[in-house]
Amino acid sequence: MKKLEPVVKQEKETRLSTSCEKDIEILARTIWGEARGEGQKGMLAVASVIMNRVRCGGWWGSTIQDVCRKPYQLEVVPENRTCC
Repeated sequence: MKKLEPVVKQEKETRLSTSCEKDIEILARTIWGEARGEGQKGMLAVASVIMNRVRCGGWWGSTIQDVCRKPYQLEVVPENRTCC
């Protein structure tokens, strides 16, 4: 009897763009800065606020970085500090 080998389709390795990686990092730092003591629900609430502002655009900005760095709105943990 012939032994069959599984056919595994190799997925092409993809890498996030630098801009996308930066958005993820700033989003994580902002969630940590705003809700580190609030648990998962608090952190999800902060993430929702940020994403709603991105979708609305306008005064808050149209990207995660714009929204998170808007003066007097959200606290972003500085890059020279560990956020977790």
